[in-house]
Amino acid sequence: MQRITNIVLFIIVLIFSSGCFSVSSINEKFRRIDRMWQLEYQKNEDAFRYRVIDFDYVTVFHHMRKTFIDLGLPVQSQSFDKGVVVAQVEAPTPLTKEEWKKIVEVENPRVKKESGGIIRMLDDPKDYIITWTAIMKPMYGKTFILLEYKLDNPKHRERGLVANQYGPPLAIQLMSSKFWTQLEKRLETENIPVPRRRTEKEKLLDI
Repeated sequence: MQRITNIVLFIIVLIFSSGCFSVSSINEKFRRIDRMWQLEYQKNEDAFRYRVIDFDYVTVFHHMRKTFIDLGLPVQSQSFDKGVVVAQVEAPTPLTKEEWKKIVEVENPRVKKESGGIIRMLDDPKDYIITWTAIMKPMYGKTFILLEYKLDNPKHRERGLVANQYGPPLAIQLMSSKFWTQLEKRLETENIPVPRRRTEKEKLLDI
């Protein structure tokens, strides 16, 4: 059964107008934006999140862990038996602030429209923590990989706000692209097959 990525909106700042908006009404606006991005994201999530490497699991696990470190994503935990590596970093890493600003330029008009003008995105995502999880599964001599992302903003949680679970598809595309590109570079230095997209038949497998 296909997992659905749990992504919190990277940078959303609330415009409070002297208490004009309740927390519940703001959370409903978050959900509206969430649904908009979710529909777009699910159309392309296979391209963003999934890869297959035609090589043994032991070697792939090692390079996956190293790729996180290459990108400045500190590894918080790992389990070889479970095929999981978890890294955590302050946003917008691995994106640059300039890349994030471009995403904001594209998405802010839509965010404002969908929220009725009470929610907007900021250029600086410093208050957000990104948790990356790489899930690997050996199967038929191959290693299947799934990337998942989750963002957290403690300041929002303290206010009782339920921020978005999905981020702008462009942001996820850029983050994923950087990860797969760096992993490909690592593997090429050892003549290991590079990550590839899943075939239609492989999409039916349980990962």
